[in-house]
Amino acid sequence: MSIKLTPRLMTAVPYVRGGRLVADIGTDHAYLPIYLCEQRRLSPVTAKNGETLCAIAADINRGPVERADQHIAEARLTQYIKTLQTDGLTGLDAYDPADIIIFGMGGELIASILEAAPWLKSAQYRLILQCQSKRPELRKWLYDHGFAIRRETLAQDGKFYYPVMEIVYAPVEHLSGAEYYIT
Repeated sequence: MSIKLTPRLMTAVPYVRGGRLVADIGTDHAYLPIYLCEQRRLSPVTAKNGETLCAIAADINRGPVERADQHIAEARLTQYIKTLQTDGLTGLDAYDPADIIIFGMGGELIASILEAAPWLKSAQYRLILQCQSKRPELRKWLYDHGFAIRRETLAQDGKFYYPVMEIVYAPVEHLSGAEYYIT
């Protein structure tokens, strides 16, 4: 199986660091983890729990996890990509993914997922985020909780454009109201 990513999903690829475990939250179909493995952007690493994996494809709903399992099996990557049915990042600290991708959700939902994972407050983690709505609210939440935007690009999906942000934990001074819109 050869995966072709949408231009929106493709914008995540340059942000992913090789040699680290990746988690795709809200994976839906696991196309991004499959693509990253097929393109050899990821190599197997030993997760915190001892499993050898390239990626974790997580979703809150059973249907998307079953679709992801099917696509991963078709790509013959079941030994390298683990699927989890979980709410946000719940339980992922047992694997300790270094790069965490959250695409296609609203800013408030992304903030609530991150808030429920205090273990992310470490410079070792890289968050790759693309929110569909409430961007200023997400930016404010990130800065208020010690996260900083390191890089940012735009993803196009049809006639819409969405920011893709590389986030790290690096507490900074408080921003002004306008700076939540543009950094």
